[in-house]
Amino acid sequence: LADKGMEQLVASLGLLLLFTVLILLALGGNSLVCAAVYFDRTLRRQPENLFLVSLAVSDLLVSVLVMVFAAANDLLGYWPFGRVYCQLWISCDITCSTASILNLCAIALDRYWHISRPLAYVSRRRITYGIVIVWMSSVLIGFAQIAFGFAQQKEHEMEVLTQELLQKGSSKPTCQLLLKPLYAVGSSMCSFFVPATVMVLLYTRLYLYTRKHIRSIRSQLKQATG
Repeated sequence: LADKGMEQLVASLGLLLLFTVLILLALGGNSLVCAAVYFDRTLRRQPENLFLVSLAVSDLLVSVLVMVFAAANDLLGYWPFGRVYCQLWISCDITCSTASILNLCAIALDRYWHISRPLAYVSRRRITYGIVIVWMSSVLIGFAQIAFGFAQQKEHEMEVLTQELLQKGSSKPTCQLLLKPLYAVGSSMCSFFVPATVMVLLYTRLYLYTRKHIRSIRSQLKQATG
C-alpha cells in the first residue's frame, strides 16, 4: 500500500509539473506575441497582425480559463468548482478553441489575399470586422448550450448534463457534457472540420500559386540571359 501510494504521489507530481510547464509556456508565449505587436511600431502598423493578436488572446484564454481548471480536475480526480462553473468552463473551452481555429482560418485567408492580389489593400477596419465575426461566431457556438439548456431543459437540440454526477462507487462530483448527435455534428463542423478544410484548400492554392510564380520568374530569367 505504501508503494502504491508513493507511485500515485509521483504520478500526481509529474502530472502537476507537466500542466504547470504547458500553462506557463502558453501564457508566456502568447503574452510575448501581444507585447511584440503592441510595443513594436512596425508590427503595430501592419493591420494583418491583429489576427495574430486575436489568435494569441484566444490561446491565452484557453490557458487561463480552461487548462488551469482541467489540471485541477485531473489532479484531484473530481470537479470541485460547482455546477454553474461547470457549464461556463465547458462553454469557455468550446468558445476559445473555436476562436483559435477560426483565427487560424482568417490568417490563412489574409495570406492568400495578399499573395494572390498583392496590389489590393485590406484596411484595418475590415480586419477588425473579421475579428469581431470570428469572436461572435465562437461565442455563439460555445454558449449555445447554456442558452438552450436554460430555455428548454428537456426539448432543446442539445442536452447538457452539468449537474454534479456521481462517479461509480464514489461520492465525488464530475463535470460532463452530453450532446445530441445533431448538435454535436453541427458544432464540430463549424468549430473544426469546415475551418480546417478551408485552411487546407487555401494553403494548397497558395502553394500552387507560388510554384507557378516561381516558374514564371525562372522562365523570364532564362529569356533575359539567353
